[in-house]
Amino acid sequence: MITRQTTREELLKRKETDPKKGRGCQFGSGFILPEEIPKLAKAKGMGVEEWKKQYLDEVEVFHTKAFVLKTLKGEKPYGPCIFLNQENGECTIHKTKPLYCSLTNGEEPGEVIQWFQLTEYVNPGDPSSLREWHAYCEGVKVIPGGRPEEIVGKKRMQEILEYKDLKKDD
Repeated sequence: MITRQTTREELLKRKETDPKKGRGCQFGSGFILPEEIPKLAKAKGMGVEEWKKQYLDEVEVFHTKAFVLKTLKGEKPYGPCIFLNQENGECTIHKTKPLYCSLTNGEEPGEVIQWFQLTEYVNPGDPSSLREWHAYCEGVKVIPGGRPEEIVGKKRMQEILEYKDLKKDD
């Protein structure tokens, strides 16, 4: 069972690393953590800023800045990951595959995706982040320990939802 307290190492032990396994890569891409960017840029023989410009889009997830790999969009609003080899279905950065891609490279990634978003993008010190996470949690089964009130306490979460707490902790 995956919980908020599950570690990266525990999740990585459970996942396969087949370069052709990621079906989701055909319809979108994965998140890239800032600390992964230098390694990925070096593997392509590029500088960090050049690599970011060519391969990443910046997005906001739960009021937190995040990076996602670009996709090859055609007529649809989605497309395959820029690093998916269309001929053989293999990941062209498999040897330096980002954590998100490694973790979600399976048949049932829902809990893993939720764990990733919770541990990487939900900021307990940011009321806006917690409000957005709360709204997300309204419509899904939440992993144990992942409900907003379990993260910051019921009283604090109520204050955040009533907009009594608007400031981000430093």
